[in-house]
Amino acid sequence: MALLFLLLACGNSKPAALKGEGPGSEAGTSAAVAGNAVVGKAIFNGELKIARYLPCTTCHYVEPGYGVLVGPNMNGVAKRAGQRVAGKPATQYLRESILKPEAYTVPEFPPGTMNQSYEGIFTEEQINDVIAYLMTLK
Repeated sequence: MALLFLLLACGNSKPAALKGEGPGSEAGTSAAVAGNAVVGKAIFNGELKIARYLPCTTCHYVEPGYGVLVGPNMNGVAKRAGQRVAGKPATQYLRESILKPEAYTVPEFPPGTMNQSYEGIFTEEQINDVIAYLMTLK
């Protein structure tokens, strides 16, 4: 947590983009991730307080072997996201899953499982940060 505040205080809230793997790779994305994974992890875990937002950890585990809480376990999501919709890079799939969760639903999870209001809660930068963090979960 202290590292997060140091990064933000030093004006380094947007480090160099994290590079995704090329097409056909495990992550299935050729796009650079424009967010800050450290900040994204803090958002995901609820360490960075955002009005009207329940942390992602309310419904998602990230640890291998923990199974399902309410939504899918995010362990390995960077790899799975690039394989969910043919031709859609992982980063684009993740963005759509956050902002428009009904656009594509995972078969084991019925429509309406995911919170529908994140588009009005997160800034573009915060969305990029969360996606950058999710892309580290290989």
